[in-house]
Amino acid sequence: MYCRKLDSRTGQSSSCSITCKHWFFPQTAPTPPASPPAPLLHPVNYLNTAQQAVSSAIEVGKHLTIGKIWIVRDPAGEIEVKAGLIYQNMVVAVVRFNPFNGDILPEGAHVRVYDMRVTNDVLYEKLSDFASKLVVLHGAGFKEPENCWTIPIAYDGKIVTHLKICIDGVHVIPDYVSDQEMKWYGR
Repeated sequence: MYCRKLDSRTGQSSSCSITCKHWFFPQTAPTPPASPPAPLLHPVNYLNTAQQAVSSAIEVGKHLTIGKIWIVRDPAGEIEVKAGLIYQNMVVAVVRFNPFNGDILPEGAHVRVYDMRVTNDVLYEKLSDFASKLVVLHGAGFKEPENCWTIPIAYDGKIVTHLKICIDGVHVIPDYVSDQEMKWYGR
């Protein structure tokens, strides 16, 4: 096996022997990977902010309003009907509907429907008293990659969505992707 190298003076290519250093071994070592970012809080300290995150979520839950409804089609062709929960003009959580009959789906439930059977009037009618019946549950789970607390929100005994609170236990984390979807597709 020979490698080809270009002579910079003559512009001609020449072959190296099998023992040349160009073939398998690079001239410089690869750079080491970067070190992970430093944590915002000491690992033990963030566990103490869970109760504060729940208190913040309960306070935010009093001010949640319903945004627009939008319909998107999955890559497989399935229809998803969503509505945003708004806090300070940003979507902070998403509620999903059954496209067949308009029922509010519990989180994690997925109905495979390929054509819309319910009208927007029926969906907005179901949402008319939705915000007043939301219950922020007293508990929090921690999401490691996002460094935030997730607090479940229930409606009629079903967990329908989660509210994300920053690791400090005070700030609400908006759902930027859903906010853009609502602005683009909302009716």
